[in-house]
Amino acid sequence: MNFSKIDEELLLALDSFPELDIWTDLEKTRSLGKKMRQKIIGQTLPVEGVQHADYVLPQDDAHDLVFRVYRPDSQTDPLPALLWMHGGGYCLGAMENDDNIVRQFVKETGCIMVSVDYRLAPEFPYPFALNDCYAVLSWIADHSEELAIDRLRIAVGGVSAGAGLAASLALYVRDHSDIKLAFQFLLCPMIDDRSVTSSLYQANDAKTLEPGFKPDGVEILFRARKKCRRESGGQYPDLCRRESCNGPWQPPACVYLSGDCRRLYR
Repeated sequence: MNFSKIDEELLLALDSFPELDIWTDLEKTRSLGKKMRQKIIGQTLPVEGVQHADYVLPQDDAHDLVFRVYRPDSQTDPLPALLWMHGGGYCLGAMENDDNIVRQFVKETGCIMVSVDYRLAPEFPYPFALNDCYAVLSWIADHSEELAIDRLRIAVGGVSAGAGLAASLALYVRDHSDIKLAFQFLLCPMIDDRSVTSSLYQANDAKTLEPGFKPDGVEILFRARKKCRRESGGQYPDLCRRESCNGPWQPPACVYLSGDCRRLYR
């Protein structure tokens, strides 16, 4: 890998990353990620002026779906709300991962944010995560008045796999719900399982985060999703394979990308 393309400050942090293959032992990777998360949380300054409350939403399959509602301390009027989904390749991560960044978003934007602890693959393949996120979105819309949320300004967003979920959710809501989303906030959305971009082959060092997302890793990531898509006829797991995302109505989106962005302009 050409490390000259990595910022010097990031190179210092890279030295602390262990060498591992995400898919050799997924539980070990999750455990390591949890320890790293706890270490980062311990070193992060608290964000003032933001309060939160945790909720549990029982599902039909006896699963208790946990999510967290953040709001500014200074709230007096109904505010817009953003449903946030964490990253982690659909197989890793947790709601707690993004706790600090979500608090920063709330403080800077003055909006309400709801972070959902959706279920992970491969134990819970598609459409579990999508259904979990839709359940929380529906709950937000149904309880908007008591939550002091402006129902006409509800948005979805996330990072990486979470952004992919957000984009899938926006299409699903368009096709199956009367909820009118106002916006999509998509940070490097994970929506392409085809492994054809040049940037995917450039990060090949054992200490980068990319080994789990190199071509064979991506294939493992999406394998269960592909199988379930075939069995269920799902249109929402891998958006790059849809013939069209056009429809009668689609919320505007702000998309931040990394890697080979030139493919957008083909």
